Amino acid sequence: MAYNSNKIMIEKYETNIKVDRKIVGLLSRSTYQKSFSSSIRELVSNSYDADALKVSIFVSNDFKTITIEDDGNGMNKSEFESYLTIAQSKSTSVHTRKYKRKRIGQFGVGFLAIFPYCESLEILTTPENSEEILSVTIPVAEYWTSASKMLVNEIPIHGKIIFDASQKSLHYTKFTLHNTNHLVKEYFSIKPIKKLESISHKKPFEKFKWELQEDLPIKYPPNSKFNELLSYDEPIGLTVFLNDKQLFRNEPCKNVLECEETTIAGVSCKFLFSTDYEAISPHEARGIKLRVNNVGIGPRTDFDIRKERGFPRLHLINGEILFSESIKEHLNISRDSFISSNLTTELIEYFAEKLRHHSYSIQDIAVAEQEIENITTNSKTKFVQPIKEVVSRNIQKLENKGFKLVDNSALVKRKNDHKPIEIDKVNKTIFIFNPEELERENIIINARSFNITYNKKISEPCRFISNNNIEINSSYPLFTSKTYGNLFKRLFLLLLVLEEEKKITKSNYDTIIEGILKELHEFKK
Repeated sequence: MAYNSNKIMIEKYETNIKVDRKIVGLLSRSTYQKSFSSSIRELVSNSYDADALKVSIFVSNDFKTITIEDDGNGMNKSEFESYLTIAQSKSTSVHTRKYKRKRIGQFGVGFLAIFPYCESLEILTTPENSEEILSVTIPVAEYWTSASKMLVNEIPIHGKIIFDASQKSLHYTKFTLHNTNHLVKEYFSIKPIKKLESISHKKPFEKFKWELQEDLPIKYPPNSKFNELLSYDEPIGLTVFLNDKQLFRNEPCKNVLECEETTIAGVSCKFLFSTDYEAISPHEARGIKLRVNNVGIGPRTDFDIRKERGFPRLHLINGEILFSESIKEHLNISRDSFISSNLTTELIEYFAEKLRHHSYSIQDIAVAEQEIENITTNSKTKFVQPIKEVVSRNIQKLENKGFKLVDNSALVKRKNDHKPIEIDKVNKTIFIFNPEELERENIIINARSFNITYNKKISEPCRFISNNNIEINSSYPLFTSKTYGNLFKRLFLLLLVLEEEKKITKSNYDTIIEGILKELHEFKK
């Protein structure tokens, strides 16, 4: 920013970080060497609380200089002194001064989150209708290298106050991280991680962008249905730009499993569970994102139910839970997790049960779909049952999950020559294109085609009822095996056809059947 030397005055300014007595207890339970993107999140949260409408983040090509600039209220000298008083409540109001937003921060400890990542932190700020522009440089590296030699408030912060009437209409705060260190270099490097679908395998800048979009209090892309489904009650929102490109919140999966609002132990919650019925990539997008005051809290979670057995479909589910600000006091100091309490335990157990329910539901749908696919295409079928019976049973399961059979007019338009049934999980519809195919089963044995029907009342495993029509006893002991039933069926059909073709005698056929039943009795259901 350029200044006309004939119209400005410069006054030296020196201060230091002031530590409230509560800081000892607060910082003893926290660390600030966490994810770099989480630290940037803290500065953007400060901008939100300062009534900024726009935040611009710039990262140099070599990642050595990073700036975060907002158009918020800015700070005068006294406000900046308060800003440097760590762990002291910044306001008695739960709402911001200008736009009456719900405040994100409480004690300003998050300001320290950026300290481990650079040698110095430059701050330039001015409030609206003020000629004063405050410029300071904090030697943040000294807070680590001199920690054993000096008290925090003994490390001087040098700066200046610039008086410039031409800048009176401006209001902003700009942070510049100078000479970022090895922690930033490591963050912006590609990690040799085995999980190829990890966000860490993306270009470093893309990873940074994705993580910011996970946590920042921003909206979804324009026209996204989630802007309405997961709307956050605020007077006016915040836009954030990364190297001049606007950031938008990462969207959940497209297919909504459940979207509701509820209140648990006095905490209002708006939540959404979703799936695309396929593995979610990157794997960091799997699970449920927790948000307080619209800001992301830590990585996505499955509430530790992955440690339990019987939940194979968790990697297909994600979503969000928006908690009201009444739970803020249960956040730990780094705002990446919750402090263990009766309230947080109750909340976690409630949503863990929700996640279990949807995991089971997706599993049931997948099993029903697979059974229908197998029985109608005669592939990988392990049990012996009539096609119509298997299809009807699984259609009923799907209908219990909210699926619907479409009407006949729609069936004509969606005619499919390859499958008699199509299951549309997105729209929860079931199309039956060729109902007559479900009434019959055709099988090729020894290069001959036969029509199959089922009859549980016959005594033998299978028999001819006419030239190309065979009747099968689906209750025959070996056919009831859930693993090998279909294999035994094909074996017995082959023997029946060989006997009918006179390639083995009736006596040999009966002997073989008796021997198989005797020797393989352990494979009965």
